[in-house]
Amino acid sequence: MKKVLLNKVLLLFRDMSQKLNACQHEYEIIAHIGGDAQANALKCKVCGKQKVECDGILGYIPFDEIVKRGSK
Repeated sequence: MKKVLLNKVLLLFRDMSQKLNACQHEYEIIAHIGGDAQANALKCKVCGKQKVECDGILGYIPFDEIVKRGSK
């Protein structure tokens, strides 16, 4: 019983510490594609997380494709 309770407390503590240490993500635009695609490749300055924003009619475009084809 004590072991189960201890495991639950440790899991709860780990979840709380991960939330407190989470990155706030300061994204900067790496590349942009205009025209029908209208996509931006973004990268976090702090942790390096990559993100894609697509507003065009072509749907989702992968991050690497935007960096390769887009203007920087």
